[in-house]
Amino acid sequence: MCKKDLKIHFCTCSNKQEVDIDFPDEVEQLYQHKKNEATNALLQKDGSYNEIYYKWTLSYFEEEIDKRRVMGMMVYPQRNMNDELCAENILETLNSENCFDFEYTPQEKDFIKIEKKYKFVELEGNRRPFLMDYISFKFENGQWEFGTYPMHYMHKRIEIGKVKTSKN
Repeated sequence: MCKKDLKIHFCTCSNKQEVDIDFPDEVEQLYQHKKNEATNALLQKDGSYNEIYYKWTLSYFEEEIDKRRVMGMMVYPQRNMNDELCAENILETLNSENCFDFEYTPQEKDFIKIEKKYKFVELEGNRRPFLMDYISFKFENGQWEFGTYPMHYMHKRIEIGKVKTSKN
């Protein structure tokens, strides 16, 4: 059941960190740091190693490519991620207010995807279930609607962040 009267916000505020990928030692150092955080969470034995959050990715339409160049099977979006994050609540928020913490005006064919992610990187020997569920919305005819675009529509990322609700 979808809970009403819920404030949803798409927040970019996170611990963003600049890493120059041209220097593999910097990438390795960050990954080691993330592994240490995961190890500490696992050692807590309180379930925090399995904690999830909801990541959003906002994209704009870039181009339509030849359908014959696309391979794979489409995974379709869910209508509900949990009691709070359901299509009806998210659509109401997207279509009624500026729910982003940055200046943004939607354009035709913009796309937002919300997906479950583990808070910590996966450690060898401590596998977790694969998270595949997501919910997505597209901007068509001046408003957001539930759904996704065909796989041959290429989008480019505008911004990413975490979904915040009145509960977190």
